Amino acid sequence: MTDATGGTPDLTNLERFLDHLEPRDADAAAFARRLVHADGWRVRSFVGPVQMDVWELVVERDGWWVRFGVERGYSDGILAMRGEERLPLGSLAAARAWLELKNR
Repeated sequence: MTDATGGTPDLTNLERFLDHLEPRDADAAAFARRLVHADGWRVRSFVGPVQMDVWELVVERDGWWVRFGVERGYSDGILAMRGEERLPLGSLAAARAWLELKNR
């Protein structure tokens, strides 16, 4: 999900999304901010806002994608993905632990 031309994602509303996510899921918002600003991570796709309060942010590094989203005012949580592997990270502590283990 890059922009309509298949190029670089339009990040105009990225900070707005992070602010919107915060009251719905503080852990996801904090982890998203950390990855967006961390060396080596890049925004792969960003969409939103669109109909029904839908937002999606995907960041990537070293073959891992981490997805954050909101739909109809509810957070989708944190989902780490690599290939067919899906790893829901239910809290900021779990997300930080995953990040530390991944970086070893």
